[in-house]
Amino acid sequence: AAPAAAPAPAADLAGAASDVAVFAKMELPIPAALPPLKPTFLIGTGYCREAGEEHDTFESWADCSAAYACVAECQESAACVAVAWAATPQTPHDGCKDAGKPRCVRYWTRSGQLASHSDRGAREYRCTSMYPPLPAPP
Repeated sequence: AAPAAAPAPAADLAGAASDVAVFAKMELPIPAALPPLKPTFLIGTGYCREAGEEHDTFESWADCSAAYACVAECQESAACVAVAWAATPQTPHDGCKDAGKPRCVRYWTRSGQLASHSDRGAREYRCTSMYPPLPAPP
C-alpha cells in the first residue's frame, strides 16, 4: 500500500473552500482525511470577548486540542460561539504548555451574545467566531 499523502499546507488550500479559513489564518496544515468544517470568522488576537454591554457572560472550557478538534467540537453545539486557540500557549493552564501541546478555549453563551473582539492580552491565541461578526454601531 502506498504511504498516505502529507496534508497540504493551509496556504495552498485557503481559497478552496471557506470552511478551511480557520486553518489558513492559523497557518496550520489542513488534515486531509477529516470532514470539512463550517465557515468560521477570525475576530482577532487574544482570548475572545463578547459583544454588547454585558461583560463576562461567556462560559468557557479548555483542553489541549489540536485546531481542527477545537473548532469541530465547538461546532457541535449552537451555544458554542467561539474558540481561542494557541499552537504554543505561554501560560501553564490545563497542563498544555508543559506537555508541549496546543491549547483550545471554547466559549459558550446562555445569553445569546456573540464574540465581537479579543482582549489582546494573550497574543499567542487567535479568537475565531462560529458566527459572522455583528455590524458596527452607527
